Amino acid sequence: MKRCLPTTLLAALCALPAIAAPANPEPSAFPFIQAETFRLANAEVIVGEQWILARNILLDGDARDDLFLFAGASRLGLTTAGAGTMTLNGSIGGNLWAAGQSIEIHGPVEHHVRTAAQLLRIDSRIGGNLYSAASTVSLDTNSIVIGSARVLADYFILRGTVDGNLHITAREVRIDGIVHGSVFVKADKITILSNTRINGTLTCETAMAVMPDRQAVITGGLTQREPVSNDTFSMLQVLTTFLAFIGAILAGIFFFVFTPRYVVRSTLWMEACPWRTLLVGLAAFLLAPFAILFMFASLLGIPLALVTGTLYGLGIYLGRFIAALSLARLLTGARQRQPIPLPSPRLLLMGISFFYLATFLPDFLSDAIWFWFTITGMGGLILAVRGTPAPLLAEPAALTAKDSLSPPP
Repeated sequence: MKRCLPTTLLAALCALPAIAAPANPEPSAFPFIQAETFRLANAEVIVGEQWILARNILLDGDARDDLFLFAGASRLGLTTAGAGTMTLNGSIGGNLWAAGQSIEIHGPVEHHVRTAAQLLRIDSRIGGNLYSAASTVSLDTNSIVIGSARVLADYFILRGTVDGNLHITAREVRIDGIVHGSVFVKADKITILSNTRINGTLTCETAMAVMPDRQAVITGGLTQREPVSNDTFSMLQVLTTFLAFIGAILAGIFFFVFTPRYVVRSTLWMEACPWRTLLVGLAAFLLAPFAILFMFASLLGIPLALVTGTLYGLGIYLGRFIAALSLARLLTGARQRQPIPLPSPRLLLMGISFFYLATFLPDFLSDAIWFWFTITGMGGLILAVRGTPAPLLAEPAALTAKDSLSPPP
């Protein structure tokens, strides 16, 4: 189940960062670009950190800092032929975060690369580690990963070089390249071809016998073991996640029913001022624990610390509902049809489903999604205390709990 989720959830994953941009974004000092198609010409240079959201991305020029790239449809139901493609021919001087349908990296990347895609192809130098979740991952002949590589895929093939360790979880694996560290492979089918050179150990967890080609070199030897059955763990994880999901839906509906205006204001802040909500949420998330500990230092501060700690916990938990509503509004196109974000159980169900399904993704992805939901949602809750962000339309005076639970038209 875990292996299939990067493919089935890819569309939602690619759309996640788009939530940070309102339908009509205001001018911002933050490095965010939203476009139908983004192209960086050969002579052009991106100097600082840059976030880019577009249906298709082509980089022939160079970037000197970190890049966060997301290619795909802006909302569900609008995919067209060729949408979600990303081709990176220029050099990247920092880290690369990329999500899309098809990602091709032909230019060098100075530091780490983290990707989520249906197809990932690398034919260049990666100066740090590689983390990838995709349906198909291909490290071609000219690819060199200076650090280690960790891959979750349906199909993986190595023709290039990995200087560090290589960890692969896939359905089918073909190794025909060089690894200077050790290799761990968990797959249904493992093929070791003639150009394979492994300077460490090769550990294979598979039910099928692994027969390396006679010309393959494995310095540390080959160890094969039967797959460890994890059905009990998987079922327990699924059951636990399902119960938490049901509890979250009930809590979210309760929150929407009794505080509809507060939900509206929080969502408006998140959609209209995404960077402000992100910074406020991050500051609260990091500084509140220290403030609580400081309050506990005095006897008079203990009650205040308990209240602050309770509000802090509520902010972490309830913030995901605000982020879930905003995400669902983006995916369904409700932002354009309905500027005022009326809380809806249908939208809540959609957004929260994405949040809990993401727990089955690799740790670095699920942690990033959890962190984004928590920080931005908490920021929206805090800013909503001030009221509705200007210069947006005032929230409808007739909004009631009954109206808030009616599906949007």
